[in-house]
Amino acid sequence: MTTAPRTIASSAAVLCVVGDLGWRSQQWHHVVATWRNANSWRADGAAEVWIDGVRPGWTEGYEHRVAWDVGAITIGLGQRFQGRFDEVLILDTMLGEDQIGALYNRPI
Repeated sequence: MTTAPRTIASSAAVLCVVGDLGWRSQQWHHVVATWRNANSWRADGAAEVWIDGVRPGWTEGYEHRVAWDVGAITIGLGQRFQGRFDEVLILDTMLGEDQIGALYNRPI
């Protein structure tokens, strides 16, 4: 079922709202965040969040300005996340659904 994206926008950021994930202690999850047209200075930005191969949150049609201050970059998963990141992969292209699915289903 496809629904409209839920977004929270402020002067500092645009957030994709995914709701309560029901995560429990000692569970492993695959999280992917993608961006398109970052720093274009036009209202054509898009972002998606994929969790365990499913896209629960996305937003589109916003102006995404990035400061590119490497010291100021953060990765966040909301207010209630307490845990560790095992691996981080940063690419210079936006992944599609098939590529994200292949990463999620890749043997560890």
